[in-house]
Amino acid sequence: MKFDIKSAEHTFLDASGYWLEGMHYTDDTLVVTFENLSGGIYRPNGYREGWGSGFFRKREVSHLCVKPLYADWYQGENLALGLTALKKSGYFRRYKRVISYGGSMGGFGALAYSDLIGANTVLAINPQSTMSLKKVPWETRFKVAQRQAWTGKFSDANGKYKLADNVIIYADMRYDMDARQVERLKGENVTIVNSPFLGHQLPYHFQVMGVLGKVVDHAIAGSKDLSEMRLAMRKRRYSQSYYRRLIDRDRVRSSPTFLKIVRTHQISLNREIKAQREARSAE
Repeated sequence: MKFDIKSAEHTFLDASGYWLEGMHYTDDTLVVTFENLSGGIYRPNGYREGWGSGFFRKREVSHLCVKPLYADWYQGENLALGLTALKKSGYFRRYKRVISYGGSMGGFGALAYSDLIGANTVLAINPQSTMSLKKVPWETRFKVAQRQAWTGKFSDANGKYKLADNVIIYADMRYDMDARQVERLKGENVTIVNSPFLGHQLPYHFQVMGVLGKVVDHAIAGSKDLSEMRLAMRKRRYSQSYYRRLIDRDRVRSSPTFLKIVRTHQISLNREIKAQREARSAE
């Protein structure tokens, strides 16, 4: 398959099953983003806003959004062909740094295609490593993923990011399914930032906590010092989901003292959120 690549401030490539849409601002950094499952299984609008595009437009950060027609965990061969066509055209080479970024299904994509696009940094939030039941027979989520063959070159993300200087993975390592997926992702360049008791859908929880922008900006800055990000994860105490998950844990439920502490903080947060909403309504 051949593609007609035209250099422009706005790039749009139809790769038959995937749309690749890029916005160029500067030659400093390019962020390549991969969508998660929240957009639905069938996504016929190739002109929809890509994952994180609004965020990067506001910051005038160059970005390329990978938008699949189906939620296929990026298993179609045309995606690799399209990205390779861009690569041969010199599209990625103009940038000083390339970052691949995504969450869940998108986190898998960011890892699996990292070396293909020459990513210097990978930012993967609660990613899967593969959905092949031969390799992860314990994986019971995302039944739509099992429609794929999981036999191709990009069917397992493990080791597909060897060229990256820094692979940053955010995950709730107390959430069994995500933890087991992340533990398969090996490499000296891999750093895991634990976000305990938040479960899956961390990008949403990070938004609630007010730290998603910091997480992305940190990756763009290229720093390998993640101490500030680890501290930022403590803001989970401002997430209602955090307290709901704590209450469901046996250790908390079996201890009247722990249960009282958690519920006290939960009630306090709920009151704070209610007060903020009332204040906004009164404006």
